[in-house]
Amino acid sequence: MATAEQPPPVSPIVLKSPVLLHNVLLPSILLIIALCIPSRSWVIPAIFLPAILTCHYNLLYTTSPNPSLGFAVGTYAALHTYTAFNLLIFTNPQCDFVRLKRGQPEEKGDRYPRHSLSERLGWVVELTQGLRGVGWNWQIRSVPPLHATEVNATSAKPFFRRRAIRMFWIWIYLDFLCLMMKDLDIGYYAPDGNAHENKPNAFAIYNSLFADPSRPQNYPPPKGFPDMPEEGLTRVVYQVLLRVMRTVLMGSAIYTTVNAPHTVLSIIAVSMGCVFGLGPENGWRRRWLDAKEWPDIFGGFREGHWGNGILGWWGTAWHGLFKNVFIAPAKFLTAKLNLRKDSAGAALINLTVPFLLSGGLHWAGCFTQSGGGWGTVRFFMLQPFGIAFERIVLRLYRRTGLRFPVFEKVCPYVWAFAWFMTVSGSFVDEYRYGGVWCVEPIPVGVSRMLYGEAKGEWWYWGHGQHGWAGWDESLGGWGIRL
Repeated sequence: MATAEQPPPVSPIVLKSPVLLHNVLLPSILLIIALCIPSRSWVIPAIFLPAILTCHYNLLYTTSPNPSLGFAVGTYAALHTYTAFNLLIFTNPQCDFVRLKRGQPEEKGDRYPRHSLSERLGWVVELTQGLRGVGWNWQIRSVPPLHATEVNATSAKPFFRRRAIRMFWIWIYLDFLCLMMKDLDIGYYAPDGNAHENKPNAFAIYNSLFADPSRPQNYPPPKGFPDMPEEGLTRVVYQVLLRVMRTVLMGSAIYTTVNAPHTVLSIIAVSMGCVFGLGPENGWRRRWLDAKEWPDIFGGFREGHWGNGILGWWGTAWHGLFKNVFIAPAKFLTAKLNLRKDSAGAALINLTVPFLLSGGLHWAGCFTQSGGGWGTVRFFMLQPFGIAFERIVLRLYRRTGLRFPVFEKVCPYVWAFAWFMTVSGSFVDEYRYGGVWCVEPIPVGVSRMLYGEAKGEWWYWGHGQHGWAGWDESLGGWGIRL
């Protein structure tokens, strides 16, 4: 007797796009109101934190037809939750944070303005919106010094020249990546069942932290590449080389798509500073429109930030946009437990908590994008083990007293590269099946116009792509739905 077919798994996400003003901005407004109250009573977080968490819980069960915005919805919910706990529980902004004045010691900086609501509002808004703390005493990375003349319309040429050249190469590289991901190797980067093309039926590729992937992991080579050998060592080597190439391309795509909007925003902000002026030393325009307030988002290759192993990768090379909220709970725990900074307990907390929170943030993004996320959690929870192994080997090497300068310079690059190639499989799977690489990042390109299936076409936005936002007629017709 034939048995009925089992229905396919159903995604836990709700096919309802968030409304920008109500779902997204409301928790930010609540946090700003809470911080503007000049009191450190436990009543303030007791009132506002449940309301903020309720907003984000509801936000986690919305999504967007656009995969990038779908990922951003969950990422924002997690990030703002961490920020709320950081500012209402783990730290005391009224005592701990100072907005610095250039050229003056921290003691003369702007502390929490208790006696002026307008000044307090501006102070709080800048505190909550600055991810890396540029211009604050909690700045996560020292700002690379820029030449003092790069602050006005007549002498900002070096800043604009560097950023314009960078944006040009980003554009060229994104065009190449689109040719690979949307044409030559689309079967790998946009596999069947991805959330962009199959949103109502999208479901997690990893059902738990240690689950095997629920999709096949064998993909044909890209168009124009040699066919896959039938068997033997040649097949294994070819598979490894393809995986390395594909993972490198995806890693570079993430790097590029994070760098691009930061570069564009920095050009816009500094251009506004050139046009409208920077105003007085303590004005907001000098803190937001000055070239000095827009340091590079990633560490520098020339400075060696990328050659310090896994710990250096996460500590100085990667963007660090969320680093402050990742390390704040660890600092809070070590202080409450009265642990010395050099103790084993403090080292364990400082090593595990930030990666646990990072995994939670990426899980939330994948969850609202495609109902997934556990693959990204697995990737981040493996990082402490790699760093611990790295530290042990480095300590043993130093005890030998031997020194091989070339080895010490090259080995960290090789080790970090091999580590990420080994452990990143579940991470990149979540992105591929989430439909991230289906999004059209640039409106005009050359490579696909000349070589791709869309030969002869040059304008790409709007061709089978989900929009970014639209006006919402519900709730009185005053919301922008993502």
